[in-house]
Amino acid sequence: TAGLQAYPFIVSIENNDPVITPGQQVKYVVNYKNEGSSQLRNAVLGVAMPAGMSIEGYSESCSVSGNTVNLNIGDVAPGQSGRIEVIAKVDQGVMLGAALTTRANITYQLPGGATGENSATTVSTVNQGGSNIGSNGNSLSSSKTSGFRFLPSGFWGWLILILIIIVIAVFVRRLISKD
Repeated sequence: TAGLQAYPFIVSIENNDPVITPGQQVKYVVNYKNEGSSQLRNAVLGVAMPAGMSIEGYSESCSVSGNTVNLNIGDVAPGQSGRIEVIAKVDQGVMLGAALTTRANITYQLPGGATGENSATTVSTVNQGGSNIGSNGNSLSSSKTSGFRFLPSGFWGWLILILIIIVIAVFVRRLISKD
């Protein structure tokens, strides 16, 4: 397909838990593969942890720069693939309800010298403890920001709140118009 020609190096990232809690360890698995028909040169894979997460461990012969784990892959033949794992810990001070995005990025040199790049992301939501996802995938927890814990954090909560406001407004308007 056209996408494979433009990005012959495929990268994906997965984590073991999309809903995380402060202090929890999260395992990220990053897979990469040369889907092209030519050897790619000087490939470097980076896995950038978001603010609010700290790197605790990693596989392969990786190096760490700031909050990013790097793997110098080198030259990659057509069809060649690999995988690394990164373990990170959610910091205790992360705001509940925050969405933390972890990014895997791979850069490489194409035949002829042009540089190619591809990336993938995964998002985890910070919760108080245990899963806050209902069977329909909507958040059931309330956000803990600025003392407004009574405000809803999910789509259905906001929809219900808006409907309640509309009903109250109609009720008040009818009371006023009866006078």
